[in-house]
Amino acid sequence: MGKKGSSSPRAPQCKDDPSNALTAANLLGGGLRGEADIAEALQGADDSLQIGALQRFLVGGMSITSGRVQTAQSHAALLKAELLILQDELFRERSASVSLSPSSSCSICDRRIGDSVFASYNDGSKVHYACYMNASSETAT
Repeated sequence: MGKKGSSSPRAPQCKDDPSNALTAANLLGGGLRGEADIAEALQGADDSLQIGALQRFLVGGMSITSGRVQTAQSHAALLKAELLILQDELFRERSASVSLSPSSSCSICDRRIGDSVFASYNDGSKVHYACYMNASSETAT
């Protein structure tokens, strides 16, 4: 018998044949989740399966993987930007300074602060530390 008239059943050779796409999906098993080991799957493939039949399937899987990489890179960039913002805020908080003039007075008792230990509120008002502690204990009870 010649090869032209061979009656042996062979899988379709057309890459657009839907049966090849189903074979590709079954072969790779992982579907479009990108979880299949393609090299291992192709080693056990039927000889009639053409790589061209897998093209759409593989391109789809690569585009999904590419999207995941882009998402991860975007997430990493956002985290880095957030870190820079927080570092800037921390620097500003740590570099805050309070200046006292010789005539600075306590905003609670109105006496001069001088060389006493003092506290500063967020609004910039300065008080003796003892006045601050007394005011804190009174509001707590």
